[in-house]
Amino acid sequence: MQYSEKRVSEFHRILECVLAINPLQRKRIETFLEQASKEYWTFAEELSCNLNHSFLLSDEDRIAVAKAYKKMCMDLLREQIRFKKSGVFHEGNAGEVYKQVYSQDDVMRYYLVGLLLSYLFWPNHYKMFRFFQETTAQLMAGNYLEVGAGHGLFTAEIRKKYPEMDMTIVDISKTAIDLATEIISSFRIDASSINFMNHDFLKINLDGQKFDFIAMGEVLEHVTNPLQFLCKARELISPEGLMYMSTCVNAPAIDHIYHFMDVISIQTLLQKAGFLITSEIILPVEDVTEDKWFSELVPINYAAICRPL
Repeated sequence: MQYSEKRVSEFHRILECVLAINPLQRKRIETFLEQASKEYWTFAEELSCNLNHSFLLSDEDRIAVAKAYKKMCMDLLREQIRFKKSGVFHEGNAGEVYKQVYSQDDVMRYYLVGLLLSYLFWPNHYKMFRFFQETTAQLMAGNYLEVGAGHGLFTAEIRKKYPEMDMTIVDISKTAIDLATEIISSFRIDASSINFMNHDFLKINLDGQKFDFIAMGEVLEHVTNPLQFLCKARELISPEGLMYMSTCVNAPAIDHIYHFMDVISIQTLLQKAGFLITSEIILPVEDVTEDKWFSELVPINYAAICRPL
């Protein structure tokens, strides 16, 4: 294989476990790696070095993570098959998802660990992370609010770039916060320097504080009323602040509640909440022409940088 010459030790340890546990994904992953850029290989090795430093200390740990990744992928595949047949997301609300997913340590852990690995093996997730890296490369000094701790990768990126920045992370799931703390610590970052808040974002009281940068990655599809979340962010952002947000179209998952049917509906919602899109990235998952995205229910990843109107 062409990419074998580019393999590097720490990434190779994780890759081999993933391919052994996920043989059905071998062709897709290898095709992606064959076409990967020099920037990707640097990212993949750096992330793997950090994870293997303290989060994945043994082959047993890497095998467990590869299994979590496989389970997460199988869950998504089942939801996608059902969605393609029915054309609708599963019926549920935020309370049910909290009970079934966010409050369940075992579910949250495998799900978030699997999503973390997706940034190594899914082209769209890697491209969104690159978009985040590039658009946060020259932030002015100030403070940072992240809605949804997730797996901690984006938090770690900001802390590495801006070690003195005042950072607040809000997540309704304590498991997510605990896992994010583990991941962040693997980057040799003192997680205690970050203010983690286990709270409902819509109900949180920040005493009138305004933030210069807000990150809301992969959040809106998880809530019943995404406009409320965007309006709350609009209240909290400083007049000259910026917001990074990402979400998805036609992308069912075990905890996805809100169904965005097209990119226009996301753009319209941002404008309605009082944001102006300054840059964006639109990434269809399937190789289908744009005129067929709607009729064929093509999954799309979307990310944008916005400023308040």
